[in-house]
Amino acid sequence: MAKITEKNIADSFQQGVLVYQKSISKKEAVDYLSDTGMHKKSASMYITCVIALLSGTQYGSTVNENATEYFLKKIYADFGKDHLIHALDALKLHLEYQEGKNNLPGLWHLHDRYSKV
Repeated sequence: MAKITEKNIADSFQQGVLVYQKSISKKEAVDYLSDTGMHKKSASMYITCVIALLSGTQYGSTVNENATEYFLKKIYADFGKDHLIHALDALKLHLEYQEGKNNLPGLWHLHDRYSKV
């Protein structure tokens, strides 16, 4: 699998926001990211994560720690504290879902750190 780059992460956030705002379809966003070199499955997972973070809902697939931190930073900067709280709720639901399947101490650390903002 190709490495997820910083540009992929930033593009995933941008596309995920557009899907969340219903400006484009998820398929359009995945196709866009695929055209930039990201695997479709990864693109779909990252977009799903952004949408879940923005809506405060649980998501199943884990994206890397750098991406999660980028998403949290951007949500706080672009949408404010209320959306950050939704994002932290979604991250906690994700971590609880992953409990017993995957050990994700870095993501717990991010959750704890951003909870103090």
